[in-house]
Amino acid sequence: MATMAVFGAEPAPTARRGDIAVPTDAEIAAFKTKWEDGKTTYNFSGGFEPRSLGWKDRIRAAQSGRIPFRVTAYFEKSMMVGARMRSSLMDGTAFIVILNEAGEVVVSRRENLLKLCPS
Repeated sequence: MATMAVFGAEPAPTARRGDIAVPTDAEIAAFKTKWEDGKTTYNFSGGFEPRSLGWKDRIRAAQSGRIPFRVTAYFEKSMMVGARMRSSLMDGTAFIVILNEAGEVVVSRRENLLKLCPS
């Protein structure tokens, strides 16, 4: 199960690279992916998918038993300016924690959100 979220109730932890705590079920339930005030909307979206692989990479992946994947995320600010909606990508840090089926941490790292943008 993968969970992507932003806007936690507390500030982001000051963890070192590779030293990120796994969020609890209560923390995951408290995450928001959309926040609005009267004029501005902030949206966060994220996910992961298998990478596109050439035939040589497919053979290597099959031999290793690992599935290469790509994590994507964006954090966008939208606001009305006159009669038009203006949007811009926001900078920030994504805290990525990936668990295996036994609940053990496989990958734990921080990435700049602009590097994870799918476009």
